[in-house]
Amino acid sequence: MEEALLVAREMYETSPELEAHLWTRLLVISISDCNDGTFTQTLVVESLNRVGTRMQRGTGERWGFLVQAVRYLVALPKDETTDEICMWSRHTMNKGLRGPVIPDYALDIHTEAGRKMGRGMAHFLGDGTVVAHPYSGADPTFGERVREIVARGEWG
Repeated sequence: MEEALLVAREMYETSPELEAHLWTRLLVISISDCNDGTFTQTLVVESLNRVGTRMQRGTGERWGFLVQAVRYLVALPKDETTDEICMWSRHTMNKGLRGPVIPDYALDIHTEAGRKMGRGMAHFLGDGTVVAHPYSGADPTFGERVREIVARGEWG
């Protein structure tokens, strides 16, 4: 951690432009090198960036937010899966090895292909709103009301 902090301090003191570049690099590191399973690393680093850059340059307060971001990222478990997924998907699609397969249920009122097939709101509410892991505490009241409106032909 000490080496990372000393490099960060060197960049911070060199210029405002290099400080901005450091924040950019920390944001990239938050998605490409670290993961604790919450996938919130970028939110934390961006929040520290936003608040920290409100502070005047050259103050301990501003530098403290950079220190906190570096400490946070250094302490996280290292995981390069996101970076590897980026590289794999870019290679796979750029080489024409594979593209996305659009399932039939995704062709609904929101897509040109779905509209050409005559799929409207009833289809969307029947097939397009099915979710794999529904929230058990969801309130079905308004969904039921919308389905009733569509069933009566009153939608729109």
